[in-house]
Amino acid sequence: MMRIPWARAWGVGFVGFVRTAGPGGALGLLGFLTGWSLIGAPFWIMAGVAGYAYGFPLGLALGLPLVTAAMTLAFLLGRVVVPRVWPASKDVESPDARRIAAVRRAVAADGLKITFLLRMTPFVPQNVLTYVLASTPLRVRDFVAGTAGGLLPITLFYVYAGSLVEDAAALLAGETPDLGAARWIALGSGLLAAAVALFVIGRLARRALARAIDPA
Repeated sequence: MMRIPWARAWGVGFVGFVRTAGPGGALGLLGFLTGWSLIGAPFWIMAGVAGYAYGFPLGLALGLPLVTAAMTLAFLLGRVVVPRVWPASKDVESPDARRIAAVRRAVAADGLKITFLLRMTPFVPQNVLTYVLASTPLRVRDFVAGTAGGLLPITLFYVYAGSLVEDAAALLAGETPDLGAARWIALGSGLLAAAVALFVIGRLARRALARAIDPA
């Protein structure tokens, strides 16, 4: 979406506003993140914008609560919308329905743990996951705690990446700017360390989630 010229132009102007408007910018960012969560758009841009607008570590300190709040609002809306669009009995023989049913069973057994593990897995589309969790009996407080705790590592990763980008248009388009040799070394080493950590965490999370869903 942000590769469309008019959308990118609006995004660049909005990120500039967030960066310079103080508390008003933070409220605007919350509104943007909420809208981004509602349409199920990619998660990386949410944390990346916080890192670009506020730097690191302030971007993390503001970004994680704002992302959690935005996803919670999407979760509450999903509680109303998802059961009408995708009832528990719909297409029970399809692979996607079976996976969603398995998540529902796991959440019913231990909602906080499963939410935390799913949020820590970097290969799960996080904004789509919000709606899957909205279709379960998960308590709101468990959703909030599991989301904030589980998203911390991946949010740190993307906030850090966003804080090193100097061009808002490149950030919104998912492009990597020319940072020069020194900045490339710093960026590469930092992102490599974070990527390794995320891979290890994701692998352990998937194993634990598999055991929770199918103890046998």
